[in-house]
Amino acid sequence: MRAVTVRAIDLVPQSQPDQLSFFVDNNRLDRLKKVEDAVENIRGRFGKRAVTYATLLGDLKMPDDGRHKVKMPGLMYQ
Repeated sequence: MRAVTVRAIDLVPQSQPDQLSFFVDNNRLDRLKKVEDAVENIRGRFGKRAVTYATLLGDLKMPDDGRHKVKMPGLMYQ
């Protein structure tokens, strides 16, 4: 390996105020920020692979012996 490059664009401190806009849903942005903070907190506690996309996990070869089926007692449906 000859070189590694890390690139970060438009970074600002978290304490810096944001410019509000009429065309942006600020409530949605606040919710997304809370989700990002929660994910980073989980990754900080349990490792960077603790939260990932399910498609990246591949075939987990889960047993297919009917464990996912739940039989409820008959009295609940009478």
